[in-house]
Amino acid sequence: MTDQNVNPTDTEEAEKIDRAVIMLDDLFGRSVSPMLLVDDDRVYRNANQASCELLSGSREDIVGKRIEDFTDLSLREQVPALFTAFLQAGSLAGNFTMLDVNGQPVECSYSASANVVPGLHLSIMVPHEISEPELDISDEETTGSGSLTDREKEVLSLLALGETNATIADQLHLSPETVRSHTRSARLRLGARSRSHAIALALQSGQLDLS
Repeated sequence: MTDQNVNPTDTEEAEKIDRAVIMLDDLFGRSVSPMLLVDDDRVYRNANQASCELLSGSREDIVGKRIEDFTDLSLREQVPALFTAFLQAGSLAGNFTMLDVNGQPVECSYSASANVVPGLHLSIMVPHEISEPELDISDEETTGSGSLTDREKEVLSLLALGETNATIADQLHLSPETVRSHTRSARLRLGARSRSHAIALALQSGQLDLS
């Protein structure tokens, strides 16, 4: 017997969240891009192998610690306000100097997306040597339709797994410029502020193909 008090929309939303959780776990296990998952209290809840290597520690050294523990002393007092602003904006990107588990500075570019699943927020670090700032410019018109083409899903999924534009071009038999074009159009279509934000939005909506 069907519970007449169950709202079909609520059921669909719960199923979407379940799919996002499964996909997020898969992404963490397979991506070579450093990724961190933080909760509403600024406590790290997951760290993939690439982020452990970036921060020169083990998962146990990172999970359970707070953002402040990896932030320079001169900036720690600003973290709560910056985190609140990030949650309100939904995403944040830029350059940041983290501290590794030994207290040594680590320069990285990052993109953080709020609520990839409710209450959990994803940070993806991009090594400077493969960053492409022109793909993260946010002053273009975004359509925000949310529905990606098959090729855009393919390109974005490979980016999520840590592939570069050059390796994606080689795998898909495309030119690097065509890969950049698909990446940019995917970002604009999702209404994302950066490539990493686009990855998070595609993950939320079940549009990554990690198979």
